[in-house]
Amino acid sequence: MEPAVRVELTTNGLQIRCSATELRRLKGTTDYANIGCRVNPSNRVFRGGSRGLSITAKWSRCFIPAHWFPTGKFMPCKRGFYFPAFAHNLRRMKIDQPLTLASASPRRRELLATLGLAFDIVVPEIDETLLPNEKPRIFAERLAEEKARAASTDGIIIAADTIVVQNETIFGKPTNATHAREMLQTLSGSAHEVITGVCIKDTARTEVFSVGTQVLFRILEDAEIDAYIATGEPMDKAGAYAIQDSAAHMIRAINGSYTNVVGLPLCELHEALLSF
Repeated sequence: MEPAVRVELTTNGLQIRCSATELRRLKGTTDYANIGCRVNPSNRVFRGGSRGLSITAKWSRCFIPAHWFPTGKFMPCKRGFYFPAFAHNLRRMKIDQPLTLASASPRRRELLATLGLAFDIVVPEIDETLLPNEKPRIFAERLAEEKARAASTDGIIIAADTIVVQNETIFGKPTNATHAREMLQTLSGSAHEVITGVCIKDTARTEVFSVGTQVLFRILEDAEIDAYIATGEPMDKAGAYAIQDSAAHMIRAINGSYTNVVGLPLCELHEALLSF
């Protein structure tokens, strides 16, 4: 499959190659001034500054703020720009081997980018039907592995699938506003588990694992549930909410990995990648 976006560290900086459609999707970032950024639009090489990354092309322009990344400053190095807090990744991981993220999720794309690695993105298509008597954790792991196999690219492939589970009932993405309302009313005032199945594979091996995080919702009023649904945000989220966005105020506590709830358990992923 052809990658939708190509992100790579070059000797000139962080280079992002994508279609006009993908670049327009990236334009949804906060509109910061391009202070501290140097841009070379002729060859579409995008260089970092103290405030973030500026992306410029002849037909569009957008800015990725520095707060997307673990540090607010990009440092030059032989391979391009890296994030000082994660510089060890460039030395320890096999970054010369192609890396692909098999996911359409912009949240997983943002999380993986914080590891300072170059990667392609492909969007695999699989059947996500739950099998008879299939346990939630097995379901999430199976979907992650099937996504990785469907990607069919060289090098290392990373795929993930996130589900929300309460009393062995799986909450996927809502099919409509009524379904989203039912999910949020069920989660209101109670605890549930967010499980992300992860698959990392190359030609020699396949590693599949899952991570669970306990999430506790406060009691939600029907009016605020309806207002949240009206934003449209719940419609493409497992469990009909996004902890990293407007639903943050609904969550009283979590026990476990925050990035796992967002969609990609970075700590466990990082540890697994070091073995490849």
